[in-house]
Amino acid sequence: AYQLTRSGNAEVLTEWLILTLGNGYEPAFASMEAFVTRMGRAKFLVPLYRKLCETPDGCARAMELYERAKPLYHPISVAAVDRVFEAARSADE
Repeated sequence: AYQLTRSGNAEVLTEWLILTLGNGYEPAFASMEAFVTRMGRAKFLVPLYRKLCETPDGCARAMELYERAKPLYHPISVAAVDRVFEAARSADE
């Protein structure tokens, strides 16, 4: 097995987590949670939060996670992730 959920390569891990989130692979959520609380680059955060926000339940989980991780992020990353949530809210209306 490739152990992609434990990859130390942020590019690989981000793509893997996007796939797992899209397929409801719950065991990868803990890895994603750990990743977004230690990685502050919008390049990696935005696609993950966007994928989570494709469903109402996922968006609620993403918002919960974001509230905990937000103080760790650079202001540019905060603004980028905020736009993800704004777009999700607009899509729901």
